[in-house]
Amino acid sequence: MNKHIIVLSVILGVVMSDIMAKTFKEASLNQPSHEQFMTDHFSISSSTTGHAYQMSVALPPSYYDNKNTKFPVMYLTDGHLNFHTMLGLSRWLFRNGGAGKIDEFIIVAIDYSYDKGATYEQRNKKWFKQRFSDFTPTPSFYERLKFKIKGQAEEFYQFIEKDVFKRMETNYRVDKKNRTLAGYSLGGLFTTYVLAKHPSTFQNFLIGDPALYYESTSMKETDESKCMGGVIESDECYFPDGPVFKYLEDLKESNVTLNAKVYLSSNENSGNVMMFNARQLEKTLRDYSESGTSAQLQIKAEYFQEENHITGVSRALQNGVLFIYRKMEKISDK
Repeated sequence: MNKHIIVLSVILGVVMSDIMAKTFKEASLNQPSHEQFMTDHFSISSSTTGHAYQMSVALPPSYYDNKNTKFPVMYLTDGHLNFHTMLGLSRWLFRNGGAGKIDEFIIVAIDYSYDKGATYEQRNKKWFKQRFSDFTPTPSFYERLKFKIKGQAEEFYQFIEKDVFKRMETNYRVDKKNRTLAGYSLGGLFTTYVLAKHPSTFQNFLIGDPALYYESTSMKETDESKCMGGVIESDECYFPDGPVFKYLEDLKESNVTLNAKVYLSSNENSGNVMMFNARQLEKTLRDYSESGTSAQLQIKAEYFQEENHITGVSRALQNGVLFIYRKMEKISDK
């Protein structure tokens, strides 16, 4: 008798477990958890560059709780390198007890679409080639490389302004008056280009160790006395006269007001040229700010003595986010 009761109990337990599992599954489908929708991935074909791009979107923790709130957006270049770094960093800083106490924002990372089954080497080669075209304003001495550089920064900007903005504003609650553009290295060059050529599209700019040497004048020289106004590295004298510096000067002469936050970083161990050009960019922006036409231009520049071009990425992203999104009001930790 007892054996029969035990067997029946086991059978009943299995059946009830199955029923509960199915009920829970159906409930989950009908009422999906917020965590399921914290990130989204999709592809967009550009109407300007002729390429397809893979987009990754990360929504802030309170996105589904505050259904009437529009959130600031950070548009991030080199998505496959920077998306997860920024995602993890923001999740820590969004916490009420986090050191940054920053406003929540949406992350939109832009990457390239790769052939299915492509090897790491093939993906890296495509990324390297395409970013040189998308992030550079003009063709230059990089033509000597094995692939052709188009210098289509303007077309890439138009892709973001026309295609990416439209997708985000149609499908997500975004604050169109609080946009950030972030880029590192060549991405930093592109971000500087947009600041100079389209200063009102974004309200914040995160420029990490920018490759401002692009298309600057250089000559073989080791004598510093013959490199006045420039900097020597690897037996070459480089001058801070790349196209973005000219664009900024043209902007200043046209009396266009810059109302933006600009975070700029470089690294001591990135080389003389990178650091020198970053300091020249800071000087150019501060001169612009003090000229009387851009009193609302807020600038923070940092130069990391112990970092190089690779190790400086995470510090640039973290400190840039803290500068741009730090809350002004005091927040209780309770």
